[in-house]
Amino acid sequence: MAVQNKKLDPEGTTTSRGSVNREDAKRHIDEARYEQMEARRAAREVQKQEARTYIVQPGDSLSKIAEKLYGDASRWSEIFEANKDQLANPNMIRAGQELKIP
Repeated sequence: MAVQNKKLDPEGTTTSRGSVNREDAKRHIDEARYEQMEARRAAREVQKQEARTYIVQPGDSLSKIAEKLYGDASRWSEIFEANKDQLANPNMIRAGQELKIP
C-alpha cells in the first residue's frame, strides 16, 4: 500500500509530492533513528573525554590519583601521557594543577 508523501509549505498548508511505499518509509525512518542514536552516543563519549579533569591536591602523586580514579595505581602512566603538554616529569606535579583524565 502506498502513502501520500506530504510536505508543509511556508504558509502551513500541505502539498503532495508523489507517493512512497510503506516498507521503504519504515526502513528510512528506522535508519534515521539508528543514525540519530549513534550520533548521540558519540556526542556523549566526546563530552566524557573533554570534561574529565582532576585538580591535584597536596600530597598527590600520579599513582595516588590513578588509585583514586581507576582503582589501580599502576595506571599512573596513562595520566602522565595525557598531560605531557604540561608535565615534563611524572614526579613533578603541583597542588592546584588541572590534569586531563583519560
